[in-house]
Amino acid sequence: MRRVLAIILKDLLQMVRDWKTAFFLLIMPIVFTLMFGFAFQGAAGSEGSALPVAYYAADDGLVGRALLAELAESPLLELEEVADAAAVEEGVAGGAYAAGIVVPPAAAGERMTPTLYLLPGSSGGLAARVEIDSAARRVSSAVETAERATALYAERQPSDAEINQQQFFDETLSAAQAAWDSPPVELAVAPVGSTGQEAEVDESGYGHASPAMMAQFAIGGLLGAAGILVTERKSRALHRLLTTTMSRAELLLGHFLAMFVIILVQILLLMGFGQLILKLPYFAEPVASLLLAGATAFFAAALGLLIGTMARTEEQVIIFSLLPMFVLAALGGAWFPLELMPAGYQRIAMWTPLARVVEGYKDILIRGLGIDAVITAVLILLGYAALCLAIAVMRFRAEAR
Repeated sequence: MRRVLAIILKDLLQMVRDWKTAFFLLIMPIVFTLMFGFAFQGAAGSEGSALPVAYYAADDGLVGRALLAELAESPLLELEEVADAAAVEEGVAGGAYAAGIVVPPAAAGERMTPTLYLLPGSSGGLAARVEIDSAARRVSSAVETAERATALYAERQPSDAEINQQQFFDETLSAAQAAWDSPPVELAVAPVGSTGQEAEVDESGYGHASPAMMAQFAIGGLLGAAGILVTERKSRALHRLLTTTMSRAELLLGHFLAMFVIILVQILLLMGFGQLILKLPYFAEPVASLLLAGATAFFAAALGLLIGTMARTEEQVIIFSLLPMFVLAALGGAWFPLELMPAGYQRIAMWTPLARVVEGYKDILIRGLGIDAVITAVLILLGYAALCLAIAVMRFRAEAR
């Protein structure tokens, strides 16, 4: 055991003496956390601002006015009536409006079909379309209700004049539209967690950015750790160690535990930064947070040991470290929330280790969950770690023969 401790101490001293280790372990993740958190915060803030929408109605009938009223009441849309249909199309094409609506003249016996103008690829236009579709469905539902009620009225009162039926339709449409303001059924949302605390909305953006960058740079920090094995191999120190009484298992265990310690310390320091500076509740569930931190460090150390046994030069260490870091970060949702991606992408991403780390910490920080929510993530991380360790041991045995 003393030989293993000697290897651990030697590796730790080598890593902390290199300024690049501190740069990748602490400075880079903090800088990127602040940068991505600010970006996510800006994106969240932009969602609360109204989207400019141009509106022109050639039909000034009751249905057209009902649609206008629905759109005007939307907090997400800033409606602006323009002179004609050409102004709508030109305004959307020029970027002055997120979307545009043209209501055609009413035709007897036909449904009203407004035209929605959008700029292809515009996120604002897509958001406006969702809100406009919702308003159109509400008006359509009210019109259908009024039509059916008027038809029943006409059957029971066949002697009434047509003008009375139109008045009944108008009154029923107005009442049906007003009913949307106080619907008879409303969904009550009650978010719960294992601790009984309610989930919080991540308005700061750091609830995603902090665990995402922590997971990403746990792999980035392996540059110095994995490079130690390469340095030993090139200097023949590894060969000399293998000729002593030290076993291969002790040598690998020492290197692995050194990586585990340095990555675990990195994660704990970044968690402390998030708790104290960013005001994120990492330690609201301390057991869950520490368990996930340990599993993350265990996986990262196993990957670092695999990289150390595969690489033959310092350049290969950089490639073998940065390549999985960027690939797993992109696929695992470190650069953007997975909730924004298609369902198929999310299913694939959740099998990657970094996605499990990020979503596990978001379960704690944002969703108010506890240890039950991170057990699956911990098991998957340990499974990946076991695979990396098995390959690393096989490669090291083959090399040491």
